[in-house]
Amino acid sequence: GAVVAAWCCPDGRPGDRNAWVALARADRALVAADRLRHRRIGRNKVCGEARFPPADLRRLPPGWYRCALHAEGGEPVASEAFAIVDGEPTFDPGDRLEAAEAAARASAAT
Repeated sequence: GAVVAAWCCPDGRPGDRNAWVALARADRALVAADRLRHRRIGRNKVCGEARFPPADLRRLPPGWYRCALHAEGGEPVASEAFAIVDGEPTFDPGDRLEAAEAAARASAAT
């Protein structure tokens, strides 16, 4: 499945503020330069959604991620953390995440 991040910008000017929604490692989501994927918000409106399709997720290593709204002149805000395992987002990865991370480490070592 896709990751769909709902966002709100109370002043209704995200386009004027060069806002974007980042997809990043959970511990780095508030650091703009550490985004792995992003969607620019090009229109001025109060609320909307940013979609990260399965093709974007399949290329990410297994781990914990967050979406974060970044805009000029504002503090970034981040979503709840979620895991991506085998290209699929989940809030409850169980043992699959640990196994996928171990497999990725083993693959990188060879």
